[in-house]
Formats: sequence, C-alpha cells, structure tokens
Amino acid sequence: MSTYGAAPWKLEGLNVARLSEQARLIKLQLPASAPQNAVVVERFTGTEGINELFEFTVDTLATSSEFDPFAMIGEELSLRLLLANGSFRTWHGYLTAVDALGGDGGLARYRLHLQPWL
Repeated sequence: MSTYGAAPWKLEGLNVARLSEQARLIKLQLPASAPQNAVVVERFTGTEGINELFEFTVDTLATSSEFDPFAMIGEELSLRLLLANGSFRTWHGYLTAVDALGGDGGLARYRLHLQPWL
C-alpha cells in the first residue's frame, strides 16, 4: 500500500551539501533581528584608502525564505575576512542598498552595499 504525499525518505538521510558560514573565509554578521545562518557570502569587492571612506559590494546566497535584506537597509553589518594567521579583518558599516539578483535551486542571490555611517 502506498501513501501519497508522504516522502519515503528523510532529508537528514540524504547526502545534501548545506551552506553554512562554518570554515568560510568571508563571513557576514547580520543584525540580531535577522535570521541567523540564513545567508553566506559568495564574494565581495570593495575600495578603501587613506583618508577615504570604504565601500563594499557583497554578493550573498540566502538559504532561508525568511531572509529579507530589504528590511535591513539602514542596519549595521560586519564583514569579516579570515587572515593567514587565523585572525579576522573586520569592516563595520551600514547596509545602504540591496539588489535582488534572482534565485535558483532554493537559493536567492542578493547584492548588498555596505558603507560607513558618515
């Protein structure tokens, strides 16, 4: 007898790669109000210089439908880069704009723009 609508397997039993920030070189710290572990950094580009304000563009992959980056505009974020000695280089700034880049396979892609408060 077969039961329709019930999966004969459990997700935990599948060998499915899950995205997480554990052991990643680039990490994004979100505000406490945002769902944690819902987004990972795909890549980032930026500029900074002496006597200049920095600006970063961070491409992210969101694994949770609860992640709404547009609701975080104006919130403080931290971008962390793992260095060779095991320490992190951290930039603190504010989310100033978000671009939706589409999605595929349960992932949504967003481009976040990070700038200082000045």
